[in-house]
Amino acid sequence: MLILRLLFLILLSSMPLGAAFAADTPGGGNVCVVAKKDGSALDIVWVTGKAHPYLALQEAEKRLHDKGYKVVFPQESSNLRYGFMVILRADYTSKRGRPRVNYGCGFSRISPAHAEALAMLNLTGFAWDWKSAYGYQIIERSRF
Repeated sequence: MLILRLLFLILLSSMPLGAAFAADTPGGGNVCVVAKKDGSALDIVWVTGKAHPYLALQEAEKRLHDKGYKVVFPQESSNLRYGFMVILRADYTSKRGRPRVNYGCGFSRISPAHAEALAMLNLTGFAWDWKSAYGYQIIERSRF
C-alpha cells in the first residue's frame, strides 16, 4: 500500500499544475548536505531561499566544514522558489549489526505529504539497507 501511495505521489508531482503556478516556482535554491563516515550520517544541514541551488550548496557545505567535517555530500537539491521541505532521520541497525543513521530530504511544490514521500525515496537512495519497517522521524517540516 505504501508503495502505491509513493508511486501515486511521484506521478502527481510530474503533472503540471497550471502555467501561472509552474512558471512562478522555479528560480529558487534549496539543498540538503550530509556529513558521512563509514556509511552512516554524522550531521545534516539544509539551506532554503537562495537564488540558485549552487548558492545554497555553497552555504550548506561551508556550515558543515565550519563544524569540522571534512567529507560532505549533497543529499538533495531543488530549484523551487516556494514549496514544502521535509527532512527525515532514520536510526537503525544494518544487516551486519552496525548502528546506522541516515537522512532523507524532500522538496515539493505540492504538499508536505508529497515532500515526505520524496524524502522517503531520497532516504532509500542513500541508505540501501534501510527498510520502511525500521521507521524514521521527521526532524524538519517547513514551508519555504
